[in-house]
Amino acid sequence: MPIDSPISSRPARRPGGRVGAGVSATATVTLVVAALTGPGVVSATAAPVSATATPAAVSAPSTLAVGARLNRGGVLALGTTRLVMQPDGNLVLSSGPGIVLWTSRTSRTPGAWASIKANGQLVVRMPSNRIVYASPVRLGTAPRVVVGAGEMSVRTSGRTAWTTGTGVRGYAISRLPAYGWNAAQWPCLDRLWQRESGWNPRAANPSSSAYGIPQALPGSKMATAGPDWRTNHRTQIAWGLGYIDQRYGSPCGAWSHSQGYGWYGSPGRTALVG
Repeated sequence: MPIDSPISSRPARRPGGRVGAGVSATATVTLVVAALTGPGVVSATAAPVSATATPAAVSAPSTLAVGARLNRGGVLALGTTRLVMQPDGNLVLSSGPGIVLWTSRTSRTPGAWASIKANGQLVVRMPSNRIVYASPVRLGTAPRVVVGAGEMSVRTSGRTAWTTGTGVRGYAISRLPAYGWNAAQWPCLDRLWQRESGWNPRAANPSSSAYGIPQALPGSKMATAGPDWRTNHRTQIAWGLGYIDQRYGSPCGAWSHSQGYGWYGSPGRTALVG
């Protein structure tokens, strides 16, 4: 069943408001506070932070150039988006309230470190120098790893050559605290909108006029959140979160309802939230 209730986008609650029903507000996550300790070397110390709070931006570099290394505990950061070289050897990108967006899947390689090669490859190496992860080769000049809002990318010759493709989800994550929702709400929202549209801002249902990430019906309803509703994921997310907040109270409330009532399209078709 499509989103067809006559609601409008409304301002989000101020941070510190209601936490989604049935979710503990006391869960904590560990965020990493980084500081440069030398040319191309980053170290870090850990500090516990409430999962319900809006994570503070950390003071850390946001880029990694050829010749520099991201060693154990090292961090690249922009705002609340962090790329961390974990002690277990896993390179992890997280955003918002401690939510993992991407990993190199190289855990169990303690002491591993990351760098960018001259051919544009991001690599993770074991202490023996053996490569255990490598991104695609992207030839160009001055390659560097860049951490942006909700994603990591490799830039060469002044353009984006490769990306984790997590920017849309990262933005949605960053908006959860504005509604008083903590990190436990994220899996519900991710499943809900993955099922609806695959997080595609241009997703269109073939049998209706439902459109966008939240599959609003008609899509033009999202104009209440901005005139660029056809293409801007931020506008669509703002409208969709406002809808979920008003109608279901939280992403987990919306997901529970959709699971219980089956208000989605048939398999193989763009799903629709009721």
